[in-house]
Amino acid sequence: MEKNWTTNSNNMNSLKAIIIDDEPDCVRVLELQLAKHCPEVQVIGKTEIAEEGLVMLLKTPPDLLFLDIEMPRMNGFDLLEKVGNLNFQVVFTTAYDRYAIRAFKFSALDYLLKPIDPAELKATVARAAQKEHLVQQQLDLLKQQLLSPKLNSKLALPQLNGYIITDIEQIIYCESDSNYTRFFMKNKEQYLICRTLGEIENLLEGHHFFRSHKQFLVNINEISRIIRDDGMSVEMSNHKILPVSRQKTEAVKNIFNRA
Repeated sequence: MEKNWTTNSNNMNSLKAIIIDDEPDCVRVLELQLAKHCPEVQVIGKTEIAEEGLVMLLKTPPDLLFLDIEMPRMNGFDLLEKVGNLNFQVVFTTAYDRYAIRAFKFSALDYLLKPIDPAELKATVARAAQKEHLVQQQLDLLKQQLLSPKLNSKLALPQLNGYIITDIEQIIYCESDSNYTRFFMKNKEQYLICRTLGEIENLLEGHHFFRSHKQFLVNINEISRIIRDDGMSVEMSNHKILPVSRQKTEAVKNIFNRA
């Protein structure tokens, strides 16, 4: 029986990639898109069968793996568990809906939503080139989030040397710092990540966080006092006093009137 995956070893200076997806058209289109939009990526292997993909990964580990999750006999998670040492970056290719996509964002893992947009592909490859390898904690968190999408309780915060996996309830407030966001935690730690406050606000929607000001996103459960003195401000559980914009004063009053 002829194998339906291929490998090659030319152009050793490129970013080596393997594509594993049970949909033949998806494999073909992604390879064509990479050739057109990401010439720095060298596809050294591709397959529609997870078991054959496992053989490729063990024999010639890539720099970057494009992986579908839902595959027959062995899904993407099962495959990665069998690989063991995940010394490469993973980009999940998925057709999941917007609720499941939040699981990828909570885990700080890269994904491409099918059909794949060329601009997203280029941005994803650029990010992958800056990272070292997949962190097992991120993968575990993604699995947890996908199994219980309504119980998202943890968040992966990217750092220079890895990721901090934190309980969302441990966040007191977030502060905008240009295109970055600084997290202030109950344990007095601070984490600066490369995400705008607007992105974090969208991510934490439904988790008792409130945009009290253009610069601050606060955990409602960590507000200890509301201060009225030439405007409104709130005192947080760490004793920091944060301003409330005039446009948000009524919303703050309504939040606590319902309590």
